[in-house]
Amino acid sequence: MAVYQIFASADATLYSQYPVKNTGRDPILEVSVDNNLEDLNRFLYRVGRTENPYYTYDLAGGTGAPAAAYQGYFANQSGSTYFAVVSGSTYYVTQEFNTRRAVLQFSPADIQKLYTFASSSISGSWQANLKLFLASAQNLNTTYSLQAYPLTQPWSMGTGQYAQSPQSQNGVSWNYTGPSNGSPLWVNPGGTWNANLTGSQFFDYMSNKDVNMNISGIMNAWFSGSIPNYGVIVKHPTSIENNTSSFIDLKFFSVDTHTIYPPTIEFKWDDSNYYPQGTNYVLSDQITIVLSNNPGLFNQNEVYKVRLGTRYTYPERQFTTSSVYLTNLILSEDTYWAIQDVKTNEMVIDFDENYTKLSCDSVGNYFTLYTSGLEINRFYRILIKTNILSTTYGPLSVYNNQQSIYNALSLYGTGSLSLLPAEEVIYSGQNLTFKIVG
Repeated sequence: MAVYQIFASADATLYSQYPVKNTGRDPILEVSVDNNLEDLNRFLYRVGRTENPYYTYDLAGGTGAPAAAYQGYFANQSGSTYFAVVSGSTYYVTQEFNTRRAVLQFSPADIQKLYTFASSSISGSWQANLKLFLASAQNLNTTYSLQAYPLTQPWSMGTGQYAQSPQSQNGVSWNYTGPSNGSPLWVNPGGTWNANLTGSQFFDYMSNKDVNMNISGIMNAWFSGSIPNYGVIVKHPTSIENNTSSFIDLKFFSVDTHTIYPPTIEFKWDDSNYYPQGTNYVLSDQITIVLSNNPGLFNQNEVYKVRLGTRYTYPERQFTTSSVYLTNLILSEDTYWAIQDVKTNEMVIDFDENYTKLSCDSVGNYFTLYTSGLEINRFYRILIKTNILSTTYGPLSVYNNQQSIYNALSLYGTGSLSLLPAEEVIYSGQNLTFKIVG
């Protein structure tokens, strides 16, 4: 099995309450909704009217007053309408929702490179996931969901930050696809997307709150050329954004983070081959696993065939002319690999029974490592998870698991289930650590 990762090349947050503000260089991406009336009233009170052209301004008892004529600040609240007294007249503004959406771009060159590789080397199924790493969150519901759609207009990132004063307007914003002094408007304020292609992720109370969303449909459309690659927008469902009582705040690390958690597309496919030769299968959990070909340093954007060396930690005493430590044991077909950051213990590539399965040939177990999505000058650790085989019915390459259970129950009754593969165990060792260099 193989995993290929692509880092985002550009991103920004779109703020409905700051319709021309650019935050392309901010280290945080927001995907939030805050329609709390009290918070909105405080916002309207402190922000000048001409700074918010997205709001609809109406005279009391009349319409069509230009926004430029309204100097001052909104003060009081009356139901869902906000008003202020200016020059002896009362002016009204209808309530607008406080919505924040994230837009992300993945380099067309990287996508094309991945497509060229996939079309020539991948014959089976694959999956593409959008990964965003949570920086902070507040007021989460016990359940909620996020959605991603492919954008249908090109946009430019800009160099603004959220707290910058005066605000930057040199890149994408709620109203504009680029600088506000000449770039096209979004067809729909807040981003324009293809509603027929979507990815979504549901979160419950116990879920990991990092985004790990299947966007295979969007990726396939980019590959086929049926839609252009202008990136994706990540947002809450429209029903949540338009709910007057919604308040859910999610912040994720952006391209400009100083952490190891930038937005990523993780592309996974099945490249495993399990054709062992010999019968030296692991039958005990007292084993030591090392890398047979670990140089300690791996270059970024390279491909490596990583081989495992497996032996018993305490081999039985034998009278032989060769070292028993030279016998390379074979791990079962139910064996998986993962990559962990040494400093943070974060799972950079997690175990996946479909896409991180170990291969085996006449030499022993191996897997293919693509280093494109691993950060330079970071240390990583390889983790191995395996099933220890039954001494009676192993290895599983002889019987599949269902057949083993059936045979065991038929011959020995219910107590024979203890003869089947033991619990999964995670192995890691000093030799399984490496560093990525440029």
